[in-house]
Amino acid sequence: MKKILLLGFLFTGITIQVLCQELFKNSDMESQGEWIVANLQTESGIVTVIFGSSTGLPAGGSGKCMEASYTYNQTAGTAQVMIYQPLVLQGGHTYIFRGLFKDISADLENFWSEFMWLAEKPAEGSDVGGNIFAGFNTWKQGCGKGVNGSIVENSCMGDAARYGRFTVPDSITSEDTLYVGFTVGIWTDASRTFDVLYDSLSLKDSVQTQTVTDAIYANSNLLNIYPNPVANIATINYYVSESSDVKLFVYNILGEKVATLINTRKEAGNHDLSFNSSGLTNGIYFICFEADNNMAKRKFNVLHH
Repeated sequence: MKKILLLGFLFTGITIQVLCQELFKNSDMESQGEWIVANLQTESGIVTVIFGSSTGLPAGGSGKCMEASYTYNQTAGTAQVMIYQPLVLQGGHTYIFRGLFKDISADLENFWSEFMWLAEKPAEGSDVGGNIFAGFNTWKQGCGKGVNGSIVENSCMGDAARYGRFTVPDSITSEDTLYVGFTVGIWTDASRTFDVLYDSLSLKDSVQTQTVTDAIYANSNLLNIYPNPVANIATINYYVSESSDVKLFVYNILGEKVATLINTRKEAGNHDLSFNSSGLTNGIYFICFEADNNMAKRKFNVLHH
């Protein structure tokens, strides 16, 4: 039986499938960080991009977001930017994209926003043609106007059967850099504007297979369990660097989840949790910890007398 673990944790000496951590940096869109903004076309003006905007939030969003807006400059033509990050992706792997979008414009016409990956770095002053995996187009496809929520669920661009998913060609190697992001643009010969919001953009490798050994458990400062072996009651100590959504699970040697200890938000600091192992049979187990992008794991033995 194939065991699938959805937390990005690895078990000793076993080949398993794991969902990888977030690939986009600054995915909350509250700061520009690793995002690069390229002005692709400026015939009718420049699209203004603001990270950490307080104008509003898409449904399901939190904190602040990224705002893109445009005002007609009295010259017919195209205004378009691309917001992207250079990433090294695995050839043959399928990636999953998610994100939030809100149209706060009074009249979102002749507008598009295409989510894509490119093999060549976007060049300022020219259009791009990428591998589109999601997007809106109020001009040709008639979608995007009034959207407030999931980008993927409201998408009308790319392969309809695979919105939000794309597979990197086998020819792509670890030496190749891809450029993954999205365009925001408009063609206009009239007094048109747009104002749209983006939040919580996420890109993850759907499945990655790895084989590991005990060595990966040697240096974890985030998570401990004592005593070990556990006869009955143990104390699990974990450290949260900042207020985060924390997950703490127990898995057996087969990669099966046998206990959910924590799945809630915790404040920064050291935390202790009393763990009762009476429901487990004797054997080897693993505690897996995740708080935002911080992950740790500990192997422990249950030895009931």
